[in-house]
Amino acid sequence: MALVVVFGNQTFAEGTADDEVLIHTKKMYLPIVNSIQVADAHPSFMRSYYVETLTGMYSLGCAQGTYAMSVGYPDFYFMFMDFGNPYRNSSLVLGTKLYDYQTFVTTGQISYYLTIIASGFADCNNKDKLFLAAGTNTSGDFLWSIAYDHGYAWAEMVYNANQSLQSYGIPSSRVTITSGINAEPGFNSFSDTVQWFDGFNDHPMKTANFIIGSADGCPDDYSPATPPQGNVYPAECNDGWTQDDVNKINNGYITSAAIPMNFLPNGYQASQWYRIGLYFHYVHNNNIDFFGVMTQEAACEQREQEDPGACYGMDNSLYFGYQQFRTRVVSDSRINSFLLWGADMKYYRGAP
Repeated sequence: MALVVVFGNQTFAEGTADDEVLIHTKKMYLPIVNSIQVADAHPSFMRSYYVETLTGMYSLGCAQGTYAMSVGYPDFYFMFMDFGNPYRNSSLVLGTKLYDYQTFVTTGQISYYLTIIASGFADCNNKDKLFLAAGTNTSGDFLWSIAYDHGYAWAEMVYNANQSLQSYGIPSSRVTITSGINAEPGFNSFSDTVQWFDGFNDHPMKTANFIIGSADGCPDDYSPATPPQGNVYPAECNDGWTQDDVNKINNGYITSAAIPMNFLPNGYQASQWYRIGLYFHYVHNNNIDFFGVMTQEAACEQREQEDPGACYGMDNSLYFGYQQFRTRVVSDSRINSFLLWGADMKYYRGAP
């Protein structure tokens, strides 16, 4: 497996064999992967988190590094830290509300704790590369009033965090901090959501933005599997979104890299993404990029202990969710994305 990552004018290559041909993409700030078949891939799997507290972040990073060290072959890993809803406090400082739904943290504080996680990973691992995604989401009643500014500030935060890593002697060949955002049609309108993305992408120092997305209400049977005669039009999804809107958020920006949610064991979400992939192929004559799959089995186990039935039907396992997506979605040559990562969400409460 080979990985080439371009950030600004720096390029890092790992694991490139002489017979592997690298492909290029218009997304100059995203991972660029080789052209070997998905069936030959060795994807990496790692826990990701809904953050409820900022305690123990160094130990978390070290635990993740130790886990990666236990895997036999050198690899690269993805970890999404979801710090909660975008928020601006009464002093007009931007940040998020953590998943305890009480604690406000500034972008500056998040940047600092990201470097702590990165330090823990690097200190406890001497062979692997971590992509650490600083996560937020598009939820919240007041997103419309702060979306653009928050997106821009988030990009600034990620840039500053990477600068801090360099000053701490942690090279980007070991840890790179990226952005990540959980974007769902059910959270907010498309027009408000796209404002966040516009703000993020207007920042001059572009960084990758991993989209943990859903396709709420999009059909699982359109666009057609058989190539259509004539034009293909986007189907409607929930809350005024369309398949084209979902595609724009997940694949339409130069910084965007899609890691779709596949929470449902029944395969419905995978089928929704398959149809969006076909839509993109028919309309844009290109393949959509799916960089991985997100599940939430561990988070569901936590929720079920507190509220039995709260996660019913949404507890797809990481292994099954990844294999399901590979079989139902990317095996089609019209999509054929290289699924680099599988990630499973858990609530972070001070211990990995």
